Amino acid sequence: MTSRKLLRILSVSLTVIAFTAVAPAARADDQQGFVLGYDMWNYKVSGLLVDDGTELRLHRDLGLKPINRDSFYLRWDTGPGWWRPDLSASYMRINLNCSEPVSGSAIQIGSINLLPVTATVLTNTGINDSELTFSYPLPIPFLGPLHSSAGLTLKYLNGDLNIQQAGGVSDYQKVNELFPMVHLALNLPLGRYVNLTTSGNWIEYAGEGAYEYSGGIEFRVLGPLTLSARWQQKHYSVNDDYTLHANLRGALFGAHLVLE
Repeated sequence: MTSRKLLRILSVSLTVIAFTAVAPAARADDQQGFVLGYDMWNYKVSGLLVDDGTELRLHRDLGLKPINRDSFYLRWDTGPGWWRPDLSASYMRINLNCSEPVSGSAIQIGSINLLPVTATVLTNTGINDSELTFSYPLPIPFLGPLHSSAGLTLKYLNGDLNIQQAGGVSDYQKVNELFPMVHLALNLPLGRYVNLTTSGNWIEYAGEGAYEYSGGIEFRVLGPLTLSARWQQKHYSVNDDYTLHANLRGALFGAHLVLE
């Protein structure tokens, strides 16, 4: 990661932190509690990889398919006090692979030279998607029962993408990106046991960026156990020695323990 990227990350982070610190009055009625959750994300992959001038579509050309759909979530509602934001963290391992025939004219993928015939390309991707969010409730009285919060999400992507010609050489790309993202969340309780929820994160700078959003419904079913059904989309844009635009989208089903 270059020094220019680090300066951009620091400037965006300080701006968002300053913005979230202006809402201390909203914490008076907050409750403390923990949420521990597991989600299964039934997502599909699309997007574009550009390497040495060669454009490859992630799904149609490389045939990438997910082999892991597990996501883990932790939240700590810290209670009253402007000096301590609510904290949440999530982690998922994005594992994608495929063995796909690629055909056409002579193609250059990094150090791989494909002849102008059909050739089998082996693709393996393993990226860790980790997030840490600092948020404050927003004091907006006219929203009524609708609860809102805003803050900063730090997303860290690290892993690798490896494309290999069957029986030949391979092209290895490292992913190592930190995105400071503006965070916004809305929740609408429908009685004691049902809650509508939506949230999103966003950042873009110097041709790189990421955004994600989700929305759905939560049901408190038994004691602290809450079940959820949501739709989620994540988008990543990385521009290093290569260019990667990746979209992941699909239904998300979860089981969370809410300890208040």
